[in-house]
Amino acid sequence: MARKRKGGRGNGSGNGGSVMHPSAFRQGPPAPDQPPPQEPQVLEESHLDCQGRKRHFRLQEHRRALLSFLEATELIDGEPVGMRLLEHFNAEGQLPPYYEIRRRIAERLATRDLVRDPETGRLTDLHMRIRAQVHRGGEGRGEGPELLIDGEVVGWAALGTLLNTYEGWGLRLEITEAGEE
Repeated sequence: MARKRKGGRGNGSGNGGSVMHPSAFRQGPPAPDQPPPQEPQVLEESHLDCQGRKRHFRLQEHRRALLSFLEATELIDGEPVGMRLLEHFNAEGQLPPYYEIRRRIAERLATRDLVRDPETGRLTDLHMRIRAQVHRGGEGRGEGPELLIDGEVVGWAALGTLLNTYEGWGLRLEITEAGEE
């Protein structure tokens, strides 16, 4: 498990060399008998996806009077622009749900929706379902937002080429909260 805290109270090596194993999911600050920290916790962890690639995430607590949540955001090239998951909790009576967010990361990384043919570079869906998050990549070029699918930014043109193989079929497009796709 590679975990490091931001903000001066480091507890990890910071080398990012090891990967979060599901048996460690129940770990996470703070311990039940300790008072909650004054500042929100920020951790960085690595998880393996179904292809054995190491994917990096930032786990950050957001404590508000009416709504508190734990956010996991995938780091791509050190920037928090990848997959995003949220778990709400009551900051007055509950600890942040580290176990649940880590379980959801592992579940999401366990399957892929798209693969790219190594010879042609063409995208192929694996099971007639594509889960994506809207990504602000192509707006400056007048192409609208791009999609983040399985850790890869995919443009609408590439998605359209993939969908051409399903001409005449039905299509359901549903907008959901981040992490619920």
